[in-house]
Amino acid sequence: MSVINIMLGRKSVIENIFVLILMFTTWWKSIDSSCPKGKWECLRGKMCITKENVCNGKKDCGDGSDEDSTMCSQWDCTAGRWKCHDGLQCIHEGYVCDGCLDGSTSIRCRQREKDKDKRCNDKSDEDPAMGAQWNCPLGYWKCHDGLQCISKSSRVSYTECYS
Repeated sequence: MSVINIMLGRKSVIENIFVLILMFTTWWKSIDSSCPKGKWECLRGKMCITKENVCNGKKDCGDGSDEDSTMCSQWDCTAGRWKCHDGLQCIHEGYVCDGCLDGSTSIRCRQREKDKDKRCNDKSDEDPAMGAQWNCPLGYWKCHDGLQCISKSSRVSYTECYS
């Protein structure tokens, strides 16, 4: 069985053609991109965005190609980013297990909602089972509950930890 057959599986002919076009376009862009290093070229419109903005849950390209689910499922997150379990988003690793659930009212969580990064649509960034095994990134410490990470620079007290 060829690599192409394995990758395409049992999808419809139209889906297979789309996947092949997307794979070829992504490969070709890696060879012939008009964007500077560290940037990603939108599929239509000759627009360049930072690679951190690809698959971040927000459409930065006018054509939405930076959030295409087929492309994002194969995208490798850039350094300092974490891929949500559904494979469709990359979020800043400092937002993984940060205790900010939808509707949180703390100043820290409200500020996060203003940031460009979004939380995982599948909420895997706050999964307690994953949080128990998650090693906080450099510059963060783990709360007593063993599930949440808080920035060392913003730490005033343990009151920032939520249980």
